[in-house]
Amino acid sequence: MGVETSTVSPWLAIIRLHPIKALDPVQVKEARIGPGGGLELDRAWALYSADGQWINGKRTAAIHLIRAAYAPDLNSVTLSVPADRRGTPTKTFDFPGGSADAAQWFSAFFDQLVTVRYSPEGFPDDTVANGPTIIST
Repeated sequence: MGVETSTVSPWLAIIRLHPIKALDPVQVKEARIGPGGGLELDRAWALYSADGQWINGKRTAAIHLIRAAYAPDLNSVTLSVPADRRGTPTKTFDFPGGSADAAQWFSAFFDQLVTVRYSPEGFPDDTVANGPTIIST
């Protein structure tokens, strides 16, 4: 009685980056490993409130209303709020260099002072076991 074995060849189906922590991802065909061990430009921007805390979906539900659309070369991001009755304007920012201008947009939307920080290493949730996350199905 022989044991039947099969060879499984894993393959990468999709690469998604979240250039702005807590906002929409962008699907890319390839990605480089960045200086911090994660994917380059993944979570390169993070939003901070005046008390120095991350602005994310766990703390600030309104962030889920914001849509982020990235240029194909990831050199700009367009932010919009489709369901916003206050009329927050859709605006495009240089990425990653336009963090100060984007902070003004986020501050107006959240009606509080927001700082947008940039880090080439990204802002991983887990600073000990950081790096690309692989999800198998």
